[in-house]
Order: sequence, then structure tokens, then C-alpha cells
Amino acid sequence: MALASGLAIGTTDEGYLDSATFSVKDFRLSGGGLDIGKAVDHVDRSVREWLQQSLGIPSIDIVAYELPAIATANKRYVGVQHSIIAGLLLAAHKLRAERVLSYAANTIKKRAAGYGKAEKPAMIEAARKWTGVDFSSHDEADAVCILKVALADLTAPKQAEAF
Repeated sequence: MALASGLAIGTTDEGYLDSATFSVKDFRLSGGGLDIGKAVDHVDRSVREWLQQSLGIPSIDIVAYELPAIATANKRYVGVQHSIIAGLLLAAHKLRAERVLSYAANTIKKRAAGYGKAEKPAMIEAARKWTGVDFSSHDEADAVCILKVALADLTAPKQAEAF
């Protein structure tokens, strides 16, 4: 069960700035589940502390994240994904984010690595090529690839709407 997630931050002007990973493994219950409330609070605090204390960023404009894979046989994994996303969105609200973008995993993989079913090493390589940083965590590399896709969407010329 994935109990970690990556975070990446950048700007439309400068691109990639920094990235990190965090874990919710300390909030597992003895029966194997997850204390969702504590996990959400931990993610919220971790995101805000990373941005505000480590990077000196008081607020954010946009949050982008990978949509959870609902079609999985492992119900616990879905709960973990939702708790991480809930914590991220809570932090985004507290940091006054104006927009939230979400992407399906295959969309991120196709746009970052060129193939919608790209494996972890391909995503790590795509993140490395874009940033020049050697990532050891696939969670962090995934977050960097989500950032790349979101920044591309934000800087792409707007198409005129059809009447």
C-alpha cells in the first residue's frame, strides 16, 4: 500500500523550483487501516510547513494533483489516496489557492513520458530530463511530472471558444 506522496512547486516563469516527499505510514491502525483524520491533518500541516517554513512561500495560486485510482481491489489504498488528497486540498484552502487542477494518471504519464502506461523508471527519467535533478523517489518524480503538465496547461495559448 502506498503510504507516501510527492510534492513539487514551480512557477510559470521559472518552472521547477523544489520538490519533496511525505509519508502517512505513522497513522496506520493495528488492523492495517489508516487513521484518516490524523493522516489528513498530517498532510495539511506537512504541506503548509514545507511551503511556509522551508521555502518561505506564504500562499499559492494553483494546486495540481493526480486523481486517485478508484478501480482498485485494495480498498485501503483508495482510503490512503483520498486522505492524502483531502489533506492537500485542506492545505490549499488555507494557503488561499485560487485554482485546483486534477489529472488522471495515464494523462500525466502520456504527457510527461510519452506513453500512458509508463512505468516508474520512465517517470523518474522524464522528471530528471526536465529538471536536471536525479530523483530517487518515484513519488517525488510523479509530483514533478504533474507540475510539468500543469505548467504546460497554464502557459499554453488559449484557444478561441466556438460559438
